Amino acid sequence: MQNTLTDVSKTLQSANTTLQSANSTIADDSPQREKLNQTLNELGRTSRSLRDLADYLGRHPESLIRGRPENAAPMDLQGPPSK
Repeated sequence: MQNTLTDVSKTLQSANTTLQSANSTIADDSPQREKLNQTLNELGRTSRSLRDLADYLGRHPESLIRGRPENAAPMDLQGPPSK
């Protein structure tokens, strides 16, 4: 019985240490949270760029073979208008 209580106490201590570490990692002012926000913002920009590319290629599939025309207007490189 005493051994079981010691094991439970050690487990609770370990869980408490883990939770304190996780709490400091995700705190508002933590460097890890800032890096995570930067990474998520970059993933969002990458996703939009890939969507724009897919839309452009959907409208101009020949550009896979010929490339983008030199006279392509910037509007041609953007996705369809937002609704």
